[in-house]
Amino acid sequence: MTLATDQFRDIPDRPNLTFCHLNEKITQSADFLAALSNAKRLEILCILHAGEMNVGRLAERVQLSQSALSQHLSKLRAREIVSTRRDGQTIYYSLQSNLAKELLELLDQRCTKL
Repeated sequence: MTLATDQFRDIPDRPNLTFCHLNEKITQSADFLAALSNAKRLEILCILHAGEMNVGRLAERVQLSQSALSQHLSKLRAREIVSTRRDGQTIYYSLQSNLAKELLELLDQRCTKL
């Protein structure tokens, strides 16, 4: 099995990405990515990337009940990916996280090349 050993010979013992040395940052990053790792949540974020939307309209667009949508939005809110604004009895959601915006734009660029 020298081949397997030789295969990894040039890989450094420690990652060269700064955040990889900070366990807290790795955990935060994993939590953030977990919040994005659902097709409906990505669809919600793609819609909100264009601008804020009220819950009723958002539920129609993603074809979810308001209850199911609320569960998805709760996960996104908990990680400060989306934010809310109330106008009377209407709640509007918007994309808050700049990192999420950047990731959506990167996915948009990359997925068109698949």
